[in-house]
Amino acid sequence: MTSAHHARELITIQNNLFQALRLLHGGVVHRDPYYMNLLQQNVYHIVPVVNADGLAMIEADFPKTKKVLKKRKNQNPDAQNSADKNHTKCAPEDAGVDLNRNYGVDWGLGNRKEFGHGIEDECADPCGECYRGTSAFSEKESQALKKFIEDNKE
Repeated sequence: MTSAHHARELITIQNNLFQALRLLHGGVVHRDPYYMNLLQQNVYHIVPVVNADGLAMIEADFPKTKKVLKKRKNQNPDAQNSADKNHTKCAPEDAGVDLNRNYGVDWGLGNRKEFGHGIEDECADPCGECYRGTSAFSEKESQALKKFIEDNKE
């Protein structure tokens, strides 16, 4: 179970921790056969925060603004400028890579929309809402999860 791929989606952290506690409480404390079976027949791995640096940015900003910054992506220093011809600097909350889009499955398909005679891919722009990175698994976070999963296959 993974949480906080998008830094601003804070509830995912609590949700996965709740699910872990629910499994333990049901299977260990209450000895409920349903939960005992889940615990006996499965191995659970929990990653409470995938996007640690994006979350850290939100935590640093909150005391100043009393609002959750609309930060979605990680803090990749190479993803700070737009793909436009002027290489406009991204706003801090728009810079980085969307980790959900950085995995190998369907990488590069993007969110394509028809505009006039061409197709624009908003996931190719580092300042875009869903920038996927330069290649599948280009980010340290997605690389770490990939390695962890490969190392823990059963």
